[in-house]
Amino acid sequence: MVDYVKYAVGVLCLVIAVFKARQGTVNTAARYAVACFALLGLAAFAIAPGTLRLIHTFEPLPNFGRWIGNGLVIVAGWCVIAILAYTVREGARARRLVVLHGVIAGLVVLAMGVLLFAGDTQFEIEFVTVYGNRPTIAAYLTLFSAYCAAGLGAFVALIRRYSAAATDRALRVGLNIMMLGAFAGLLWALWKTVVLVINRLSASPVAAEAEVTALLSSTAAALIAVGGVVPLVARPIRRARTARRLRALEPLWSELHGVLPEIKLAVDDDDFGVYRRVIEIRDANLALRAYCHPEVRAWATEAAQQRGITGDQIEVLVEAAVTASAIEAHAAGVRYHPDPRTAESPNAGTGDINAERDWLIRVSQAFAKDPTVRDIRERVRTEVTSTAARPVPPT
Repeated sequence: MVDYVKYAVGVLCLVIAVFKARQGTVNTAARYAVACFALLGLAAFAIAPGTLRLIHTFEPLPNFGRWIGNGLVIVAGWCVIAILAYTVREGARARRLVVLHGVIAGLVVLAMGVLLFAGDTQFEIEFVTVYGNRPTIAAYLTLFSAYCAAGLGAFVALIRRYSAAATDRALRVGLNIMMLGAFAGLLWALWKTVVLVINRLSASPVAAEAEVTALLSSTAAALIAVGGVVPLVARPIRRARTARRLRALEPLWSELHGVLPEIKLAVDDDDFGVYRRVIEIRDANLALRAYCHPEVRAWATEAAQQRGITGDQIEVLVEAAVTASAIEAHAAGVRYHPDPRTAESPNAGTGDINAERDWLIRVSQAFAKDPTVRDIRERVRTEVTSTAARPVPPT
């Protein structure tokens, strides 16, 4: 069971590393984040019992595979410290701090190797239970736990800093899950310390030490990995939702853009595409006010009531009809209002951009498909092309 958990965590961490690398490492901290997840993934594979048994068949020294796995975790902890350094300090000061902690991490890994070699151990899956009371192995485990605790402490500080500034909901959820993972890791470090103390003071090893250690370490790594996955999964979901909303606004926006191409904003960003469309549609509404037929509201309201339409759907239909008729009048060069301020204005809305987006999606659907809107548009088209029409000349 432990094998499956470790391998699953390893796969998750490596997937996160690949996704983050493909997004582009825009700064030094981001590059260390990619390295951190990659190292955690490799470490999870390395310290899985099945992998340790495989490495034992050709390892030069007993428990060499365990040292490699633990060393990868140490380097991953150094990457976390590096991320924090480049987040809160200037470039030169951050580099000096990263180099210093890199030297410390290297010395810790080297010291652990020396202690493991001096411990004169044989290969054991239950390594702590069998050898935890030996001074050299106790020192090995103390060094490992202490450095991991320092890395996890830096991780908690980093997440708290990012979480306070994060505006994206999925990112905040992911960071909070990662925070839980960091606390689980700190519990693991505390548990390892308790086990070491008990092993030194008691002749009998701690019962279920390996099971509790595996549970806490796997929980910590799994939560950190899942927290890293949440924003990655949310991003394509968010993009799909954005694409669906853009498609819903397209019938209305495309016709408005066709008659008023200047409404299109120069900025082109998928993350804000829907909000940009909302602004562009409202700009077009304002530009077309002088072309709004004064009778369309009454026609649309009467037709909606005859069809049994109630509630705010009447206003949706009215706005769609007013917009469609204004497009026809604009195409014919017919102005109904010398002063646009006296003309039909678009729905004032609530000031909430999301509510405005949802409203315009409904207007766009009525604009494209509602038979009343189609009939009124045809009626205005006939009027503005008729010689009987007497519009107010442009000023």
